[in-house]
Amino acid sequence: MFGPRGRYYFHNAMRIRGFGLKYAMLSIALEKEVTGADMANIIGEKTNGHWVPSPGIIYPALRRLYEEGYFDMREENGKKYYKTTEKGRSLINEISGFTDMDNSVESALSAMENYVQFLLDRKDEINDAQSIRIKELIKQLEQFNH
Repeated sequence: MFGPRGRYYFHNAMRIRGFGLKYAMLSIALEKEVTGADMANIIGEKTNGHWVPSPGIIYPALRRLYEEGYFDMREENGKKYYKTTEKGRSLINEISGFTDMDNSVESALSAMENYVQFLLDRKDEINDAQSIRIKELIKQLEQFNH
């Protein structure tokens, strides 16, 4: 439904504290126009029903994001349909660290630097299993020490 990048964006949306809802909403509307109810339902599906945002959460956020230029909106038969604008895409890219990802080594290194900073900012939240995964990644990267 989201396409490869959209799935990536949504998958990470709920992990970015402070940007979670905005990021999820912008990600959902990347590929097609959706209503506020559609967004709430998709978030509910993606969180396995653990969280379905209420209309009191979704609609004020939609209005604010639209007013700030992150969404285009059209109205049809009393329904408002939202689609992420270029400004919204730029925000997603900024948050995710995948700005103009072009499959180059330089792009991969830039993305890694962003993720390392993200993890450092949240090091108090990292559990033992996550710490082990990070150490395994470091071991893999040590192959570059010639």
